[in-house]
Amino acid sequence: MRPTWPPATRAPPSPEPGPLSTAPGTVSVEVTDRLPAAAVAEVRALLTAALAADGVRPVSEESELRLQHGGPPGGTDLTARDADGTLVGYARLELPAGDPEAEAELVVA
Repeated sequence: MRPTWPPATRAPPSPEPGPLSTAPGTVSVEVTDRLPAAAVAEVRALLTAALAADGVRPVSEESELRLQHGGPPGGTDLTARDADGTLVGYARLELPAGDPEAEAELVVA
């Protein structure tokens, strides 16, 4: 039997997407509805490295397709970078409006 969770809510988007933390020596997280092409290439390289290291796809084919081609409204991409700007993580969050079923997938270096 599937557990029952309270309905998911989505915080309103910030006026300008940007890093959540920029303190020196920390990881910064960028939140966006759609990654720029350069970031997509970096994330794809991270996914390839994770597959090579673990022998298992780190995210679903659907998430990879949405990364490359976009997806329906309600999707959010998150990238995490270390203090040097190196990509160290990626997450895809799906929280469609009016749907209490949220999905998230992530990969870290």
